[in-house]
Amino acid sequence: MPFTVRPASDFAHVALAGVLNACYEGYPAPIHFNADQYEFFVRSHDVDLGLSVVAEVGGELVGLAQLGRRGGRGWVVGVGVRPEHRRQGMARAMVETLIANARAAGMERLQLEVLQQNEAALALYQDLGWRIERELLTWSRPAEQGPLPIPPELLVEMDPMTLLESGFGWHDQPVCWQRERVTLSRFPAAGLRGWTVLRDDRPMGYVLGFSPHDGHMTLADVVVDPAYGIRSAGRPLIQALHLRFQDTTTRLTNEPVDSVLNHLFAALTYRVVLRQHEMILEL
Repeated sequence: MPFTVRPASDFAHVALAGVLNACYEGYPAPIHFNADQYEFFVRSHDVDLGLSVVAEVGGELVGLAQLGRRGGRGWVVGVGVRPEHRRQGMARAMVETLIANARAAGMERLQLEVLQQNEAALALYQDLGWRIERELLTWSRPAEQGPLPIPPELLVEMDPMTLLESGFGWHDQPVCWQRERVTLSRFPAAGLRGWTVLRDDRPMGYVLGFSPHDGHMTLADVVVDPAYGIRSAGRPLIQALHLRFQDTTTRLTNEPVDSVLNHLFAALTYRVVLRQHEMILEL
């Protein structure tokens, strides 16, 4: 069936949220945005709707591909086609248009994340010249895992911007787009909270996240001061978090596979629930 590719900026946020939700229904990491949530996502992640595109069939939106922009870097995100319209070349056409738009805008490098098991998408990106940069892990600790040992330090709530200012540089690996400092700095407006454990009145690390909802808690970022280390600071930090939020399933997305934090999560009975490839395209 013939389709057209148009700028996403031609459409209202409610329409874009609707097609994005439909494209990712049943996905291992489904998306459920209302119009306001989608608007915040676009703003907080620097998605340029003028460079992003939709696929349209007979006046109906059936696909979406978004492009974030930060200087000379771009981020391809949320590429999807409604199930009944797949395998007709829409995803390729949209991604090719994003690449052309990025080049025209003067970008030098694009990045994206794709689930390892999404073989069709992986093959498409590789065919278009993308290369795999590294692996990203999503960790989760189900509530039924039970309590962790009680740490000597107690969890202290602290302004997330203060924690970002003092501790973001403690990351031992480059972070993904969703966990860059500029992204996280916009999340307090959406309810982001910050917690730490103190030693000599200074943070030994931090957890940034959102208040539990229906027994689930999304962690936006975790970092430990390397001067203290994973055992001395990381372990009591996560133990104190679970002491405060008992009977809660926690989840942290896109931790680089070489991060020192992975040893901590594994030791504290977190499980890897998703694996993604971070891919790069030099323009």
